[in-house]
Amino acid sequence: MVIPSNYLLVEVESTMNDKIETDSGVTLYRPLDIGNKEWFNKTKGKVVATPQKLTNLHTKCTKDKKTVRTHKEMYLIYEAGDIVHFNYLSLRPQMQIFDPEDATRLLFLVAYDNVHYGIRGKQMITNTGRCILSPIEETALRTQKLIIPPSFKKKSMTTAEVVSVGKPWVGSRINVLNEGDVVVYDKKEGDWVGKENQWLSVYHEHISLVL
Repeated sequence: MVIPSNYLLVEVESTMNDKIETDSGVTLYRPLDIGNKEWFNKTKGKVVATPQKLTNLHTKCTKDKKTVRTHKEMYLIYEAGDIVHFNYLSLRPQMQIFDPEDATRLLFLVAYDNVHYGIRGKQMITNTGRCILSPIEETALRTQKLIIPPSFKKKSMTTAEVVSVGKPWVGSRINVLNEGDVVVYDKKEGDWVGKENQWLSVYHEHISLVL
């Protein structure tokens, strides 16, 4: 099967969470509130087929809040059989592919940049330009006696430990992030991921400081 450039063909078990009922009605978006760990902002699926190449299709990331990055700046790192984790809003009806041999299969084209990370066996593979963070409680910070420079003490800034790091964007400088680093990041950015929404997926650009 030939897959369009920039997309993975992914099989999911269910689309039950396509619509979420809220107090104010039906919503198809997640408020950008880091304190609101909604269960529905993520899903996962098995990669069935991969694209032959990545092209200039825009990603969600911006270099300087004006210039948008493209898929061509990413690496083809996922393989058929990998379990990839992504935002459930990627499961748009117009992106569904029907298998003529098995109509019960739920197959969708998912933009490569929409994937946060993948699992291959016991290996965690974070997508290009992203890192997975585990937020640190303020009480734990005081115990570790970490000092954050005053210039970074903004209401939108908080700290986390790096769980996994993806490759830097193609052509960018060498990635200085490592697993286990404690970083300061913008809590207005990112998506909650992980089994219990215990991690946050952010772009490298959202990391303000490595402590």
